[in-house]
Amino acid sequence: MSYPTYPPAPSRSTGTARSSADVLAAIILLGIYLVVAAGSVLFSLLFAMATDVCTSGRPCDTSGVGRAYLVTDGGAVAVFVTAVIMTIVALDKRWAIWWIPLVAACVQVLLTYLGATMAVAVV
Repeated sequence: MSYPTYPPAPSRSTGTARSSADVLAAIILLGIYLVVAAGSVLFSLLFAMATDVCTSGRPCDTSGVGRAYLVTDGGAVAVFVTAVIMTIVALDKRWAIWWIPLVAACVQVLLTYLGATMAVAVV
């Protein structure tokens, strides 16, 4: 009795070829994302000005500013680390990568808006 023979398993290198336009778009969008993330962190330095109207006659709960920093700056770090991990995985699996920095930049803008709203809400 003979056993059936099966074809060899395909190697990982038989995936689709990476498009140079995909890589170029990802690099350009990653640069734009880094500018957006840096601008977000720099803009968050202005959150402290939300407490300028607070005086002894008009006290404010300034703990919201700390949470706003956490959302904006902590979110920038979390989004950056997530984008890098997703890009590495997508490169390994030969998936399209151009959309990852685009989504990361949109999430960063949303987190900045949310942080600014939280900072202004202390008064």
